[in-house]
Amino acid sequence: MVEFSYNKDNHILTCSFPSRLDSMNSNEIGETIKNKLDELLESDHKKPTSVKDFQLIFNLEGVEYIASSFMRICLANAKRFPASKLSIINTLPQIKKVFKIAGLDKVMDIV
Repeated sequence: MVEFSYNKDNHILTCSFPSRLDSMNSNEIGETIKNKLDELLESDHKKPTSVKDFQLIFNLEGVEYIASSFMRICLANAKRFPASKLSIINTLPQIKKVFKIAGLDKVMDIV
């Protein structure tokens, strides 16, 4: 459902997603991301001490559809992370436009 790649040295968590982020899978994805972040905060001795020490990247390569429930996940993480620590990358133009219309480009980097 969601694939994680974690760079321990730089504390960068990259999340990759299926081609459709609809209401059926977004709730599970949101919970999975939250659990992974909590797990990383509690794990190994090189752990970051807070989300301020993380960089969270949502890689939307191949994602062709997003539902408002996925945008809610983005907003929840935007509230949890400083603006410079949350990025959405590899965004198709039509999806990028939806983020801009919703104003999410003001609280996170969308590339």
